[in-house]
Amino acid sequence: MISKVHKTAAIVAFLCLVSFWTLSLITEINADKAFFGFVRTYIFYTMFVMIAAIIITAVTGFKIAKKMRGPIIENKKKRMPFIGLNGAIVLLPLAIILFMYSNETILKGQEGMVDTLRLIELIFGAINIILISLNIKDGLKLKRK
Repeated sequence: MISKVHKTAAIVAFLCLVSFWTLSLITEINADKAFFGFVRTYIFYTMFVMIAAIIITAVTGFKIAKKMRGPIIENKKKRMPFIGLNGAIVLLPLAIILFMYSNETILKGQEGMVDTLRLIELIFGAINIILISLNIKDGLKLKRK
């Protein structure tokens, strides 16, 4: 049962992150202010689902891993702090700041700074997507064993 909860939470967290990143990239390409506002609102309200899913994934993952040893588990454990810190220190604050800047009256005159923040968000989001993808890949390896 715990492995099904872990798998489901991991998939939800990963899909949220990928949707955030993809929509942010489309916003960069599109440059439409209304779409920017939609994306920032979507990310702001959906990030609470992702945060809950990441917490559930971490808790269940550590419970499952207590019984396991080996390089695959160690690699997953090494990535988790980076995923968590990246999310908590970089991506979460950026999501909040960019949501606040999605209001057009606040945005005026701040476009350069907002563009820089969006670029930082894309970079650190891509890093988390890669790290979580590696953890999913390793989890699938463990399941096959």
